[in-house]
Amino acid sequence: MTRANLLVTFFLNEEEIIVLDRQVQEEYANIDMIARYRERFEAGIWAQKVIDGYYEQLASKPLNKTSIRSVRLAIGTAANLLSYSEDMEEVRISTKGLHGYLWKYPGQKSSITGFVNYLNRYHSLNLEMPKWKHPELSSPRQGRMQLKQILIDLLRTSDGSKEYKNRLIRIAIAYLHSVDIPENICLKDEDIKQTGKGNRFIRLAGREFYLPKLF
Repeated sequence: MTRANLLVTFFLNEEEIIVLDRQVQEEYANIDMIARYRERFEAGIWAQKVIDGYYEQLASKPLNKTSIRSVRLAIGTAANLLSYSEDMEEVRISTKGLHGYLWKYPGQKSSITGFVNYLNRYHSLNLEMPKWKHPELSSPRQGRMQLKQILIDLLRTSDGSKEYKNRLIRIAIAYLHSVDIPENICLKDEDIKQTGKGNRFIRLAGREFYLPKLF
C-alpha cells in the first residue's frame, strides 16, 4: 500500500512517525512487480500458464540459491519474451521468435537462458539459442533511390495501422541507415524514444537508429 500512497509515506517517514525498513520495502516492491508480470496475460491462455509455472519453479528454490530480486528479473524477462511472441502472433514461442527477440534485445541473452531451458524441459518446445554473440546487421536488398520512393509513397498513404507503422519504421531505417531489419523483428510505436533535445531514435541490436521527428 505504500506504493499507492508514496507522498503520505514519505511525509510520515521524514517526520519519524513511522520508520521504513528499506530492505523490506525493496522486497515488497519486487513482489509487487512479480504480481504485475504474472497478471499481464489473460487467465487460462498458454502464456499465463507458462509464466505461473516458471514462477513456481523459481520460488521453490532454496533462499540461499536465489533472491526475490533475481526472481523478479527472471520473471520480467520471461514476460517480455511472451509478450513479444504475442506481438508476432505466435500461439507459442518459436525459435524464430526467440531469435528475433534477442536480435532486438541482445543484452537479455544470458537472462533469458533459464526460461528457454524451462520451456524446452517442461513444454517440449525444442527452442535453440542463437549461435551469434552479437546480432549481425545486413544491408537492404533495394537500392537507395528505390527505398526513398517507397518511403515517400508510405508517407503519402498513411492508414495508421500497426502493419503500416511497422513497415514505415523498417523502410526509414533501411533508407536512412542502410540497415535491413529482419522479418522476425516486431516494431511498435513505443519502441521509438525521444532524447532531451527532442531527437527520436529506436534502439535495436545494441545500436541506436535516429529517425525524423515525423515519427
